[in-house]
Amino acid sequence: MRTKVFSNITFVVMAAVLLLTGCGGQSKENNATNVSAAQTTEANAQIQSKTRKIVDMAGRNVEIPTEVKKAYATSQIGIIVLYSINPDKLAGWGFELNSEDKKFISDKYYNLPVLGVWSGKNGTGNIEEIIKVHTDIIFSIGTIDDSQKTLSDKIQEQTGIPVVMVDGPLDKQDKVYDFLGDVMGEKERCKELGDYCLKTTTEIKAQIDKIPQDKRVGVYYAEGAKGLETDPKGSFHTEVLDFVGGINVAQVQAQAGYGRSAVSLEQLLKWNPDVIIVGNDKEAGTDFYKDVFLNNDWKDIKAIKNKKVYRIPAKPFDWFDRPPAVNRIIGVKWLAHVLYPEYVKVDLAAEVKAFYDKFYHRKLTDDEVKQLVEDSGGL
Repeated sequence: MRTKVFSNITFVVMAAVLLLTGCGGQSKENNATNVSAAQTTEANAQIQSKTRKIVDMAGRNVEIPTEVKKAYATSQIGIIVLYSINPDKLAGWGFELNSEDKKFISDKYYNLPVLGVWSGKNGTGNIEEIIKVHTDIIFSIGTIDDSQKTLSDKIQEQTGIPVVMVDGPLDKQDKVYDFLGDVMGEKERCKELGDYCLKTTTEIKAQIDKIPQDKRVGVYYAEGAKGLETDPKGSFHTEVLDFVGGINVAQVQAQAGYGRSAVSLEQLLKWNPDVIIVGNDKEAGTDFYKDVFLNNDWKDIKAIKNKKVYRIPAKPFDWFDRPPAVNRIIGVKWLAHVLYPEYVKVDLAAEVKAFYDKFYHRKLTDDEVKQLVEDSGGL
């Protein structure tokens, strides 16, 4: 009897132990499952918080970093814009700055890596180096068309870095900055720059609109080593001239991309421009401006006779074109004043100082301003 009772007690105890052990094991498994689920949820939340989806100006859906620490661009157009916003976020330059350009760039940024571009005649970005410097985002700023969309998709696929397209016409630079301010987390800074651009274009346009049509002047944009290349009205390379009311005399077919339509001397003599503005052809290795008054083939052109040939200021970036970026905003003030000084009143020296300080992070001396506008008809 005693043995039977003992056996029953033993059974009950063992059952209780097994029950407790089973419950304990199940509890551990549930806890482990719950912890794992929590960790996964947390990890997903962290991943999601590091990126967000936007629609760029080309209508493309792009997933971008929530925080942009380093940015780059497919062309020098975008590189200049990024430099103006926050040079500490600029991943590198499109090409090597020369010694003259460096005089007008803050020395802190001289030695950023040269990463190449996908624009121009032989442009190719250095994909390995762009990745190596931990670029978070790449911008394609400028004209939006099918070829640029295809290129942007290709770059994004090759680099694994999101490429965002931004439309950048001269009179919509404020919209460019507004968009970039949100994407780059630089809203306040971009509003400051965008407001400056809008104020400039609004004020200059109001003055230009008052100029009678019979007072408008014919202008030839001389490009190339011999000055016999140009871009016609409507080209994004001549947006500044069109905006300030100059009559582009070049009646030639516009060339896509890099532009530069060839013209003959006979055409130029027939057009007989009132003013010639001379581009800066760093590739040519010659200075056409220095030779133009000595060229007997050009001596009968009205602009030559009246000494109205002006070199476009170009340090560190061209004020008129190449690249057609925000650097043209100061060019609008310069060219409007040079072509129509009796209608467009501008304190060019003060404006140049303000622009370079605001956009290029560089305070200029009076002598530096004079150097910039030498031979340009300004001041």
